[in-house]
Amino acid sequence: MAEAEPLRKGDSAKEKYGDVAEAFFEQFYSEVKDAFTRGGFSALKDYLRRFFRSSVFDELTGHFRRDVFFEVLKRQIIPRMNRAQHFGKGAFGSLVVLDIDHFKKVNSAYGHGGGDAVLRVFGNLIREQFREYDAIGRVGGDEFIIIAEGLPTTVVDLRMEELRQAFLHYPLQLELINGRAPVPLSFSYRVLDIDSPDNIMMLIRQADLEVFKMKDLRDGKLAK
Repeated sequence: MAEAEPLRKGDSAKEKYGDVAEAFFEQFYSEVKDAFTRGGFSALKDYLRRFFRSSVFDELTGHFRRDVFFEVLKRQIIPRMNRAQHFGKGAFGSLVVLDIDHFKKVNSAYGHGGGDAVLRVFGNLIREQFREYDAIGRVGGDEFIIIAEGLPTTVVDLRMEELRQAFLHYPLQLELINGRAPVPLSFSYRVLDIDSPDNIMMLIRQADLEVFKMKDLRDGKLAK
């Protein structure tokens, strides 16, 4: 089989792989037609619902995809908080930024299939600690954000400790590859009080920075 032609300087992925995108569209269009032919509008609606769900929720964890999460935040959560006109510390709730520790080592030790299994477990454990209507997004490979409206940071901190223990002791059977050493399952996080809906994006950036600084300090990457 011939090797794929590499991208040349000035090429874009869209230009290089446009035919692949077109092929995917043709496949989608064919499946839409088949669904309508088999069962009319009812079958078409079911097919489009499944397709829509896969475009909204992350396949591995079931949580919002990154772009959808921030759209929900911008179009629903922040306007809802502004309308509520709450006052006082903790009135709006809490946000959490979480990041699985040493995820590259997890993939190296257990393979990418093992890494996917860890993400599925982590996603399920997060879901168990929060309410159905709390907004949870997988915003990076191993990074998540949670918006827990109306929950004070004291409550969320307790839930995060429960999550930490559940993740650490989860009986996940993973097969080591290449003679690697086992990697304990842990994560780093930062919980912040949402003092104002207008500050949410700034708070997310702050929490994200603090999590990575925390990990760097722990791993000895920053001077103490």
